[in-house]
Amino acid sequence: MDCRIYVASLSDYNAGILHGRWIEVSDAETMQEQIAAMLAESPTAKREGTPAEEWAIHDFEGFGELSLSEDQDLESLCSIVEGVDEHGPAFLAWVANDPNHNTDKDDFADACQGEWDSLADYVQDYFEQCGDMPKAPDGAWFHPANYTDWDRMAHDLELSGDVWTAEAPNGRIFVFNNR
Repeated sequence: MDCRIYVASLSDYNAGILHGRWIEVSDAETMQEQIAAMLAESPTAKREGTPAEEWAIHDFEGFGELSLSEDQDLESLCSIVEGVDEHGPAFLAWVANDPNHNTDKDDFADACQGEWDSLADYVQDYFEQCGDMPKAPDGAWFHPANYTDWDRMAHDLELSGDVWTAEAPNGRIFVFNNR
């Protein structure tokens, strides 16, 4: 997943000139070097004979629903992209849900329950995997799972706050627990 930011020179912006550069989010040191190079080319700084020093993020791509601030820390951006590289778009959805707290990749691994067609599918699989589903006697024509309203159970689970979902890029959903 390609994540990049558009960094603008604030001295140029304040002078009514759009001067900036798209920068791939890689590592903070490289990004800082690219920002310094962009600022060194500032038309306003060259005209006034003073260095351009201030910059801001004015646009971004590849961050899904996550909204970045103008003064987003480069280290945090790099950490987010590392998480996306390691875990895929589910990590980005998790961070976007609570960017002030959802930042640790280890916490993500505990919270993410996977990708599903629906929350009801997740709930049914969860109960079957836990072994909480009663087994039909041999030769029985019924199975308790056929009488379980998985959609209702999924709805109640989400309303209780135990889980939440985010839309996956492929139309499925990511399921996260709040424990």
